[in-house]
Amino acid sequence: MELFLVRHGEMGRTSGNDFLTVRGEAQAQATGRYFSRLPITGLVSSPLVRALGTAHFIAQACDSMPVEVWPELREGLFEEMVGYGAGELRPRYPLAWLPEEMDAESIIYPADTQESLFLRSQQVIERLERNFGPNDNVVVVAHGGMISYIFHALLRMPPDSFSFFKINFASISQVSLIPPSMRQEHPPIYPPRSVDVVTVGETAHLIGIE
Repeated sequence: MELFLVRHGEMGRTSGNDFLTVRGEAQAQATGRYFSRLPITGLVSSPLVRALGTAHFIAQACDSMPVEVWPELREGLFEEMVGYGAGELRPRYPLAWLPEEMDAESIIYPADTQESLFLRSQQVIERLERNFGPNDNVVVVAHGGMISYIFHALLRMPPDSFSFFKINFASISQVSLIPPSMRQEHPPIYPPRSVDVVTVGETAHLIGIE
């Protein structure tokens, strides 16, 4: 599976209900143009509007591909976060597939700890491996901190040794998830591996955006 981790475009403030700025929308549109040239087979997003708005631009560029909204992809904070519910999100983002259990009104997401955020990142990887196959190309739109934690889970780095991966707005990080059947059993030099890191925080597709 080829996995493309995309940070949302530029937003105004830092809360659950931050929409993209004009520049952030331009970044999201450029990201959509990049993915429109690739055989993308899946698109998932955080429910927070700065990520879902970015994913919606990508979806529009990819022949109106549906966006699966996964609440576990939301950003993590050490305090409660308020996000929009289905009643606000559905008319604004018609390509979004919202969870059936999502409340119509505002949603209060509980505060995270280092451990709970790491656990959520592991759950994201497990869900990706359940829902998609080795030949899929999947775009995941999330947040800088969440993407850093996903990298920690992929690389099996313990949560208490956190290192921040430099993830700029609308950047793309690509990793290859290697299924067990395709891992080398007796390699001459390197041990069997479950992931190849291809790029981290790539922004070449944003050149020219002021």
